[in-house]
Amino acid sequence: PRTPVVITDEQLRTPAEIFARAVGKLTGTAPAVTTAPVKHAVTLQLQPGYEAEEYLLEVGRRHITVTASTPQAVLHGLRSLQQLVAGGEIPACIVRDKPTFAYRGAMLDVCRHFFPTEDVKTYIDILSLHKINKFHWHLTDDQGWRIEIKKYPLLTQIGSRRAETLVGRYD
Repeated sequence: PRTPVVITDEQLRTPAEIFARAVGKLTGTAPAVTTAPVKHAVTLQLQPGYEAEEYLLEVGRRHITVTASTPQAVLHGLRSLQQLVAGGEIPACIVRDKPTFAYRGAMLDVCRHFFPTEDVKTYIDILSLHKINKFHWHLTDDQGWRIEIKKYPLLTQIGSRRAETLVGRYD
């Protein structure tokens, strides 16, 4: 937790903060995110030459570096590092990874079953941990619209009712 996360580009602040919060949950203390160069740190850097979600994670005795072409790919590298942190000791290693498939998705169906906000956030965090890059949120079905949006009142006034909807037992 005392090892800072050094960002070499402001675009990497969000992935760094996501990683710091996750490590904070594992260790009890979130590492600091800084732009100041530090000798013993987790350093994040953008570098051309990598594919869209490809990253390089290098873990040495006194440094950890995640390099990629995009902030999303850096986040994938940090998620791999998070998995190593969760295991206890972090082994020295080099991980160069890229997805086989561009579209890796999962769906959450809240159309008929309510999920609290924290459960939805936890689900999205789990998807991110496994480098799932598309989230399909099934909010409505043919039975009608159920979420009130004050800007669009007809969605609930008209869209929440349907003459064909069967109420009760189906035989």
